Amino acid sequence: MVKTCITCKKEMPSECFGVNKSNKDGYRGECKECIALRNKRYYKLVRFGTEEEREQYFRGDKMLDERQLRVCQLLSIGTSIIDIAEEIGISRQTVYDWKKQDEMKARLEELGQELILSTKRAVVGYGPYAVAMLKDLAENAESEKVRLEAICKLLDKVISNAVKIELSNGNDDQDSISQDLLNEELNEFDNA
Repeated sequence: MVKTCITCKKEMPSECFGVNKSNKDGYRGECKECIALRNKRYYKLVRFGTEEEREQYFRGDKMLDERQLRVCQLLSIGTSIIDIAEEIGISRQTVYDWKKQDEMKARLEELGQELILSTKRAVVGYGPYAVAMLKDLAENAESEKVRLEAICKLLDKVISNAVKIELSNGNDDQDSISQDLLNEELNEFDNA
């Protein structure tokens, strides 16, 4: 006889389920693997968890298990639900159900923010190289069109930085950019 676990939604033979004579089919609703995972998590919590974690658990707030954390990681990098379900060994519906949980939503938000932050760091680190390449193109490109485009990009960068500096100094007039600021920015790029 094949039975579906109510926790992981996997179809398994009845030998994978504990006995419960009060159920119609004579077996528990959860597979032995899910029960073992839940018991292991509970043991770790009671034995090694903080007081706050224990209170949260006994209030009914769920914590994410290893499979759910892996699902969060895969979702955050854009893996499809089908591929996630196949890799973790759960049904697609389980992934959709887990995505609705508040704990999963919070973890996905955290991972999304981490991804944005790491991307910003990578882009900022690439900035000086990109400016140096534009400067090199503006000075040494064979095509006049390429030189002109590189100069325009550099000037856009200089002007937008000058406007930001002016605005941060309290000057709300975006049309007035001081000549000294422009000269400072141009000298900064010449020295780079």
